[in-house]
Order: sequence, then C-alpha cells, then structure tokens
Amino acid sequence: MINEDSMSVTLTGNPFVDTGLGVIAFLGNDYVDKLSVKTLGDVLGDGSQLARWNAQLKSFTMVFTVNSLLTHPGLKRRGVNVKAYQAVVTKLYESIGHENVRQRCECCGHYSSLDIDSVCRQALTPLGLGDQIRSIGRDWFPLTGSLGSDAQALPAASRSVHICAKCLFAVQYMPLGLMLYRGSLAAFQSTSTNFWYDYLRSIVETNYSIVKAGGTEPLGSKQGSRALLTQLIALMYKQKQWNEKTNMYMWLFTNSGTSPRCEIQEIPNRALSFLWEAVRDHSLRSEIEGTVSSEGKNLRYSLLSCILDGRDYLPLYPKGRWKGASPTLFMLYQNRILGSPYFALQVAYKLARQTQSVVNPKKIKELQKEEAFRHQANRSIIIRLVVEMTESGRLRLDDYSQLFPYVGGPGVKVDMNGWKYIRYYLHHVAEDDIQLESIGAIPDPSRVPLERIIRLSNLIYISHLERRGQERFKNDVLERMKNNSLGINWLRLQFLLLAERYPGFTYADWRSLCIDEKDELFTKELLYQMRLIWSGLIFEGVTQKVAALDVDPAPIDGEDLPEQIHNLVRAVFEDYIAKRGIDGFYQVLERLRRKELDLAWIRSKFDRLNLPFSDEIWRDFLVDSKGRSRRAEAFFQIQLAFVNRYRDKKFISS
Repeated sequence: MINEDSMSVTLTGNPFVDTGLGVIAFLGNDYVDKLSVKTLGDVLGDGSQLARWNAQLKSFTMVFTVNSLLTHPGLKRRGVNVKAYQAVVTKLYESIGHENVRQRCECCGHYSSLDIDSVCRQALTPLGLGDQIRSIGRDWFPLTGSLGSDAQALPAASRSVHICAKCLFAVQYMPLGLMLYRGSLAAFQSTSTNFWYDYLRSIVETNYSIVKAGGTEPLGSKQGSRALLTQLIALMYKQKQWNEKTNMYMWLFTNSGTSPRCEIQEIPNRALSFLWEAVRDHSLRSEIEGTVSSEGKNLRYSLLSCILDGRDYLPLYPKGRWKGASPTLFMLYQNRILGSPYFALQVAYKLARQTQSVVNPKKIKELQKEEAFRHQANRSIIIRLVVEMTESGRLRLDDYSQLFPYVGGPGVKVDMNGWKYIRYYLHHVAEDDIQLESIGAIPDPSRVPLERIIRLSNLIYISHLERRGQERFKNDVLERMKNNSLGINWLRLQFLLLAERYPGFTYADWRSLCIDEKDELFTKELLYQMRLIWSGLIFEGVTQKVAALDVDPAPIDGEDLPEQIHNLVRAVFEDYIAKRGIDGFYQVLERLRRKELDLAWIRSKFDRLNLPFSDEIWRDFLVDSKGRSRRAEAFFQIQLAFVNRYRDKKFISS
C-alpha cells in the first residue's frame, strides 16, 4: 500500500505482487521493506531492459499468456510489441497513486484501482494501437481471467477484477523471481519476511545470471526438485539464526494455455528445521547435494517430496555397492522427518553389532542385501538374538518396542520398519563415531498395548510361580515357546485362569490383543513379546509376587456376546447358582476347562430356559464375519463370560 507522504511501497500479502516487489528491491539494491515509488521508477528506467528480460524468459508466457502485449503474435509480426509493452509499463508506473476508479484494489486493498483501458489508450494511441477496448485479464495479472472467457473470469465471472497501478506494475517483474517446479511456476511466501526475501533473492540472482548469459529457461527447468532444494540448502548455509516457527508456502501455478491452475503447498517448519540442522549443525550440505544430484526424474521419490510428505527416502538405505547415507544424515532424517524415536535407531545399531559378532561373514553379506529380511529364516536370526540378549539383560521389551512399535488397530502387530534399520546398520557397525547424542528423542506414544501385555505376562508368570516354581516355568513355558509348541489354546487357558482371580480379562480385552482387523486370531507377536518379558523377569531374579503389578492399564470391559446369548449366559449362571451355589458352579468351570462339557452342553442349557433364542442366532454366533467356523472361539467366549460372572459373585459373597 502506498503512503502518499513518503511514497513508500510495502508488501501486500499477495504472493504475485510481493514477488514482483521483491525482484524490484533486488534490482534496486534496496531492502524490500524500504521500497519507494522512486525505487520502482529507478529500476524501470525507460522499460527497455525489463522488456528484453521478459521477452527472453520462457516463463513470461506462463505468467501472462501469449496474448500479452510483449508476446502477442500480431504485434510481433508488426514489430511493435516491445515498444507497446514499454509504453504501457511506463504508463502503469506513472499511474501509481493516481488511480481514478473508486473500487478497492482486490490484490492489496488500495482504496482505488486503475482504468486499464484508459491507460492503454494513452500509451498505445501514439503507436496506432489505441483503438481496442481493454480490460484486466490473464494477460495483465496471473489467473484473473477475462470477460472474454466467462469460465476463467474472476471474480464470479461477472466483471473484470479491480487492481491498482502498483500491483499491475509489480507483477511485470515476476518472471525473474519465479522458478519451475513440477511443471508449474513457483512463487513463495513465508511466515518470516526476512527468510522469504532471502530465498527470493537467491532465485532472482540465479535467473538474473541466466538472462545475462543469454539463457531462456528459468531456474528449475529440467531439474526436478533439485533446484528448489539446493536453493534452500544454500540459503540455510548462509542463515545465522533459525526461527523455529518459520514456514514456507509454494504457490504452484501456470497461467498459460486453456488450463490455468494454482495450488498451494506448504513447506512446514519440520522440513525447514531438518534442513537447517543438517546443514548448520551437522555439515551435511555436500552429502545432501550429492545424494540429490543422482535422483531420477520421478519427483514422487525425490528427497524434497519425501520430506514434504513425511515419507521414507530410499537412497538413504544401502543398495548394491551403495552403503547408504551417513549415520548422522540417516538418523536425522528418521528422527526429524519420520518421527522414529532416536532410541529405536540405537537399538537397531546395537542389534546389528551383536549380529556381526555372532554370525559368520558370509551370512552377514546375505543379511545386508536389500531383500534379506523378507525371508523368515533371516528374520529368525535376529528374533533369536533378541531373546538371547533379553535373557542376558542386554535388551528389554521396551527396547524391542521402540524398534518395532505397535501399529494401530486390534491385535498385537508391530511396524516393520525396524528391519530396514537393522539392515542399514549392518553396513555401518564399524562406524563408532556416530553422534547419537546430538539428536533428540520423540516419545513413543503407543504405551497402552505394552502395558496390557506386561500385566498379562506378569500375572501368568506369578500364577506359575505359585503353582510350580520358576524351574518348571522355564521348562513348561519358555522351552516350549522355543520349540513353538505353545499356542492359542494355551493362551486361552491362561486367560481363563487369570479371569477367575483378576478383573479385566474379558473377551473384549482378549479380542483387542488376539484378533486382528481381518477378524483372524493373531497371537504370534503377542506370545513373542511375552517371552521377552519372562526372559527379562528371570534374568532379574524375580521369583516372588513382586513382578510389576503396578502396571495397571485401563480395562476393556465387555463380553462381546449377542444380546440373546448374553441374557442366556446370565440366566444359566443365576439358575445354577440358585440351585447348587457358587462352589457348585466352580465345578462346572473346571469341567468346561477340561473339555468334559462342551458347546452342546451349553446349548442344551440354553434350550431349557424359557427365554427368546433362535437357531439363527446360535448359527451366526458359531461363524465369523467371513462365514468360517469359530466354534472353539465361541466356546472360549462363553467360558470367559461364565468365569467373569463367577469371580464377581465370589468376590461379593466373600
């Protein structure tokens, strides 16, 4: 906006106008926050230099279309295009502060806007071109449309846009301040004016050099995302301070052809801070630039796209003879961009070192290959090592959970990225000078599944200690786990036994731990993590009821039974208690556990009650959502409902 007294020119908030003003500030060797109308005039001169630059840069037509005075084919044939452009741009400058249309500028908010038709007639009549009625369209300001094409006219396809002389003048300098990215021109904004202007200056400097050398392609042409990223990195290198709240915004647009478009993409502070840390704190500029220089043409897999999308960047990982990025860059990216806990990377490094110390070199070579951990046999090597390290106190379940964190949804499932980390560090075990401490940790938010697994494991452990002692536990449980001979039936039995004594062991709880989103039983990971917990307890010498019962996650209540079956279970229980007492019902529970009573017995009990119950409900209960039999699971579910009712009744009675 213009202050009439000082004739100063300030930024408008419009990215196109501000880009033009920033270019003018650069060309006028002035600060962007100290621009004046006089500076605008000094930079313009007679307009010939601006006309030459814009006629030379291919990006000009992407900003103003070929219908601009400077590039209009008819005017070019007559050889008057440059003079016409100079004359109108000069007139635009002279009109700054003298607009006579009492409509606010829709770019900067100035109280009046320009009569473009009048200005063009004054400028072009001496050239014999003043007979055409002109209005502001895409050939005067990007993306404004024109009345000649309703579909592209803004606002609301009802009239031409109102813009003041300063904004129309400033955008003429845009081509020097733009770069190409993903086939579009990119203009930038930022929450930090200083950062934005420094970045814009670096673009203008490069485009200026291109123009002076006779080039026509703007910065970024045929460079994918490399130009944008390397410009950012170079700027970070020069920055002396970093504002942790700085964000950038890219206005990606094209105004040419029949499909003008514009989208805004944020470059968040997370991405900028990563580059700042990499360049300034860890001297990784050369490594990043070297990595980016070998990127392919697919922008989706470029470093910049991966940073912006928060995706993993594959060139960080070893492939063939490439050992991957340096550990510092690798950790910085994993931690800052992907949010992987720093401690998880430490665990992967620790496991890689242990693997190298116990596995022969030939096998190590195999484990280093890209596809190594797609094979279960190779994974089993690490799985066994984790157990051995837990048994000797060198690793804990917490460590494992950092490397393989839980993923959302029902069932105990873990993220598999840990395998990639281990493979990466198998290539870097000899690098002892890794600066682990320099990168902070991000807390692991997924504690709830872990706490419930710890509680379940601890109670099973205590229960076995009470009944059979630690040695029997090693033989009956850990040895059998080693041989993969403990499975779902054993786990169901433990759940039933615990439910007799402790609340919280409901079918809803079971379902959340043991049944995945596909409605399938999945206990492999749960049992493995329980094995790690027990290995840790034995290493720590826990032989009494002192295992961590202070772990008390919120219970998940619910029998998860159909309403009719829920009512029948309750009725059978109450009927039995009334006739034979609580101890008599316990004998039923024991017979159910020993499989002396089965679903047929339960069904017969249901049938004897005078309650609503249909064969259809029963049949549906015995199959899962995919129509597969779940008789064993249904039997367990009803058993668990009986056991929980028994425990509640017993507790009240006592």
